[in-house]
Amino acid sequence: VPSKLFGIMAAGRASLFVGPEEAEVGRVLDETGGGLRFEIGDAAGLASAIRGFAEDPSSLAAMSRRALEAARSVHHHDRRLEQWAEMLEAVAGVQSDRAGVAAATGGR
Repeated sequence: VPSKLFGIMAAGRASLFVGPEEAEVGRVLDETGGGLRFEIGDAAGLASAIRGFAEDPSSLAAMSRRALEAARSVHHHDRRLEQWAEMLEAVAGVQSDRAGVAAATGGR
């Protein structure tokens, strides 16, 4: 699913997300360690995390490195676009010749 999160990760920045556990953003942050997710209403937890980063900037730097690493590997934009195309094809009930398109465009 298109999201600003992947651009943030590609910039090597950790993210703080407030939202439901089942949201893709929260799932990605949990899986990659590139940020933290907080339940709606967990102001104390969010504030505690921000204070923690202020007290220990190295923990924020490590989280940012994990975000960048994930953006360069498993969440690389080419893979995300491929997943988006697969989802659209499934919804539309069609299949495209992405391999042929990739060969014709040099993989882009």
